[in-house]
Amino acid sequence: MDVVMLSRLQFATATIFHAGSVFFGIIGLYPNIIPSGISPDFSLTAYNASSSPLTLKIMLVVVIIFIPAVIAYQSWAYYLFRGKVTKEDLAYEESY
Repeated sequence: MDVVMLSRLQFATATIFHAGSVFFGIIGLYPNIIPSGISPDFSLTAYNASSSPLTLKIMLVVVIIFIPAVIAYQSWAYYLFRGKVTKEDLAYEESY
């Protein structure tokens, strides 16, 4: 079998499996997806759908601290590994 054909077959199989698992996952959650209109307690508002105020404050602090740290690390790693690797670079024993 051709390598390209095999990779397409694997991709198609994975796509069908993923689509089926998403579909059956949504079907399994169906009664809870649509909120009941019987009581106002079950109505879906932005306040009811969000986390508690304490959780949102903690998440804000974590995002303010860690997002710049991740961006700084990614920038440093990109700067550190910039440029192409040449045959002369691989000639060193320490390069392996």
